[in-house]
Formats: sequence, C-alpha cells, structure tokens
Amino acid sequence: EALSYGYRMKLMAQQILTLDPDVLLLQEVETTSLRDILRCLDAAQRPMAVAASALVDKISSKDGVAVLVRKSRFDVIHRSTIRFADHVGTDLPGVVGPAPFLPNLRHKENHAVVTTVVEKETQRRLHVCSVRLYWDPVVPEIKLAQAFLFAKALQRYTDAATAATGAEAPVLIGADLNSTPSSAVYELLQGREVPPTHAEHPCSVHGRVGLDGVPVLQLDKREAFQSAYERVLGEEPEYTNFTATFRGTLDYILMRGLKAEGVAPLPKEDVLKRHVALPSVECPSDHLPLLAEVSW
Repeated sequence: EALSYGYRMKLMAQQILTLDPDVLLLQEVETTSLRDILRCLDAAQRPMAVAASALVDKISSKDGVAVLVRKSRFDVIHRSTIRFADHVGTDLPGVVGPAPFLPNLRHKENHAVVTTVVEKETQRRLHVCSVRLYWDPVVPEIKLAQAFLFAKALQRYTDAATAATGAEAPVLIGADLNSTPSSAVYELLQGREVPPTHAEHPCSVHGRVGLDGVPVLQLDKREAFQSAYERVLGEEPEYTNFTATFRGTLDYILMRGLKAEGVAPLPKEDVLKRHVALPSVECPSDHLPLLAEVSW
C-alpha cells in the first residue's frame, strides 16, 4: 500500500502542508502528480501558482521539474525552460569527433525551469529555479557537462533580467543533482575548477580523442552557488536519498545573493530504517524533502 500512488500522494500532500513553504521546488514530477498537489493545496486554503514547469510529453516522469509559489506573496513576471542539450553549441563549441560523449549529451532530455517572481509587499525580485540532472551514476561526465551548461544558461537568463531592470536579483535553486558532495558536479557549482585530469571530466572518461574542445570547466565567482544546508550546518546532510541500494546526498538547496537563516533537520537513520528504505509508509518519496529559510 505504501507504494501505491494514492497513498503516496496523500502523504506527500500532508508533508507539503506541514512544511508550508512559500516556494516549492519539485523534481521527478509529472502532470498528474502536479495537478493533485495543487488540488490538495487549494483544498487546504493554501493556494500556490505554477510559476514554471517542464512537463512536455517527450520528458519522462523522472525528468519533470516545476516551481510553485505562494499566490498571496508572489507575482510571476517571467519564466523560461533550459534544455541543457540546446546549449552545447554555445558553451562547449569546440567539442567534435567520434567520442560517444557528445551524442550522449545531446540525446538527454534533462531540463531546468527558471522563473522571476516579485514579492508583492516589497516589490523585490527573486529568480527561482528547479533542476534535475541525468540520473545514471556510470556517466558522471554527462552530469558534469549538464551542470556546466545549466549554470551558463541560467547566468544568461539572470544577466538579461538585470539588463532589463537595472538591478540584480538573488537566485534560489532546488536541485536534484544526482551527484554527491564529493562529485565534480558539486565542486563545479561551488565555483571550484574541474580540470581535464579530473576523474569525472569528459577527457578523463573518454580520452582526449575528439574532446580537445572540452575546456577546464569552471564558473566565475558571479556564476557559482552556495548550499543552504552547508552554510547553516557546516556540511551537507548525510543523505537525502535512502534506498535499499544507495544512501547518500543527491539533493540541494542552492542560492546566490541570499542568506540561509536556518534549515529543517532530516530524519535520523534509525527512523528511515524502520521500513528498510524509502519510499515507505512514513515517507512518500525515495528523496527526503529539504527546507530552508532564506533572507535578502
């Protein structure tokens, strides 16, 4: 019963209502589940608006992403979808040759959605994003390239918004990176350099043949992010994903231009083990929900 859609959706709705966020960032969401979440919120008189979503038919239910915001607090003024593969020619223009890396990267349908909202009371703007990278642990170089393409495309979005308004706005991201804190993806998004000699860089995975156009991957200071949990706790949680075959941290609340005032604690291991793994009768997803209070 705990694995049935109806049971999990009821439990998930209760979880969201308990956390009571002003901004809800969803990954692995599909049209049906998004519709049911909105209905539950409306029924509880806590309506939220879909500020942005990528749920088109060719995206599998595993790759759907969405941003919801509290209607009473925010107005949505702009939204955009970032398909990572569409930015290969712009941000990795020199990648050519027979290596499987480029076709694999172009084939993936992973997306992010980003929206700009304005706080009704103060008229302050905020860029909010939901992103999910490719899942497979055997291709870390694909996830690294996706993270690079995502960050560059997001920066172009925020730069355009800054040029149009004359003022920068902070960035808040809910991210299922499918990558641990020891990964090249995490290092890159934190602003650290990932050279071609790194074990997860495409040149190390595939060799240099056809990949000489893949540069040292690094974001400049204004493109990098901080993790809310790491800023508050001094480290990432021990795990956000707890299954029978894997236990570790894959999910993050990333931010730029914001201060993390606090984060919600995650369940202890003994609680999660009561039902072997997730999802369970107590937790509707195999990923644990993250919650942070941020200010700017």
